[in-house]
This record gives sequence, C-alpha cells and structure tokens, in this order.
Amino acid sequence: LVLSINGTGIVDAGLGSEISTEPMYVLLNTAVSKQWGFPKTCPTNCPCENYDCQSPKWQDTCGFSEGFCDMMTPKAPEYK
Repeated sequence: LVLSINGTGIVDAGLGSEISTEPMYVLLNTAVSKQWGFPKTCPTNCPCENYDCQSPKWQDTCGFSEGFCDMMTPKAPEYK
C-alpha cells in the first residue's frame, strides 16, 4: 500500500506550509484469531441455533466463546 499526498491544497492556501518530505509509516493491526467469536465445534448440550448475547436464555448464549458476550456489553469506558 503506497499513499502519497501532493500538497497542492496546502500550497494553494498561501500560508507558506509544506508537506514533510521525510518518510512516514502507518501501522495496521492485522492480527486474526482463529478462536474469536464462534468455536469450531458446538459445546456439548448446546443447540447452537441462536446466537444472542442480550438473551437471558442459556441456549442463546452457550455457543459463544467464554468472555465474548462480555466484550459486546455496552458500558462506560474505564480509564487506567
């Protein structure tokens, strides 16, 4: 992926600004987990027909990996 900015908008503004000529990098997180979300096999005694983190029924949440629904619960951010 190569991205370039020619800077004509900055030059045309007439403020004397310019785009840096030093190399810059963008880091992308491309990590993918094979376990994230749904397990490969349905757990024992779980029908795995419905997937609903908001449901109070065990049958609707048993197909998710442990902790998955905790990540989907809306709550205020915690700052550390």
